[in-house]
Amino acid sequence: EGLKTNLFLFLCCVPHMDKNLESKMNQVLKMVNPKARPHFKTAVEKMEELNQTKEQRSRKEVVAQLQQARKWFLKAEEHLNNAKILFEKNSYPMGVQSLAYSIELLTKGHSIIQYDFGEEIFRKVSHRTPKIFFEAARKPDSIVIREMLEKSRKIKFDEPDAAEKKVFEKANEIKILHANEKDILELIRIVEKIKKQMAIAEPQMNKFIQKIADVFKEDISRKEVNALKDFFKNYKPKHFATSYVLFLLAYVLFPHKYHTTYPDETINYNENLGIVKAREPLIKVVREEIDSAKELLTYFEDAAKNMPITPTPPTV
Repeated sequence: EGLKTNLFLFLCCVPHMDKNLESKMNQVLKMVNPKARPHFKTAVEKMEELNQTKEQRSRKEVVAQLQQARKWFLKAEEHLNNAKILFEKNSYPMGVQSLAYSIELLTKGHSIIQYDFGEEIFRKVSHRTPKIFFEAARKPDSIVIREMLEKSRKIKFDEPDAAEKKVFEKANEIKILHANEKDILELIRIVEKIKKQMAIAEPQMNKFIQKIADVFKEDISRKEVNALKDFFKNYKPKHFATSYVLFLLAYVLFPHKYHTTYPDETINYNENLGIVKAREPLIKVVREEIDSAKELLTYFEDAAKNMPITPTPPTV
């Protein structure tokens, strides 16, 4: 249902889709949970308002952002390779540091594509990588989706401020630092389960995408319909899982970045530490996420080449 939410909101916010939107929307709403329909409708209206206020960026700006993401993905891969070598040489503190840095760079690069984040957010986040996801949760479009899910599913999410406070409490950081191998492997199991569920969902989502595209095809050009189909052919369900996966990996690794840079008596990096014992499955998961991120980035880079050239507004 969450996947359908994202797709539905995305397709309903394509420009020039206001013609007969009411009747088209009602057709699409029949495909989703009946209890959620009124909340979906409200969310779409809010998303449309947000979409109209977004500033259009030039192709040059978009290409520059994507180039930054690619640099960070390549650096993430470099640090991951370094981590593997350092672990093999029993240099555990530096191996953990490189692994943590790899996740930080991968997450920041992903946030450029997924959340349109830039330097301002990255300075605010610094090396506290999970903070990226709390900043994403504060975005206006994220608030709309969260409100809709809360009302349609009768559940209550933690507010970003409260959730962020819990994550970065000193006691929680100490707990993460000393997580045992079993706990970390359980987290990896959850990561794999999320990815597997998304893979199973792919055929179902492809049918859902086709139905929505068929409903709206009269309101947008054939070129735009094909572009949407192409987008979702490349933006596969596994990519919807990326944010969840990266948050879990960032959560288990972020305190180690500080403590390997500024060693103290809080933790001793040796072969018995949980993060060290779980190094091989962690490296495997991170490598898979880097490959997936680069695959998606290539699609966006190709799409950017076909963007209309619009002048960059003058700096005042």
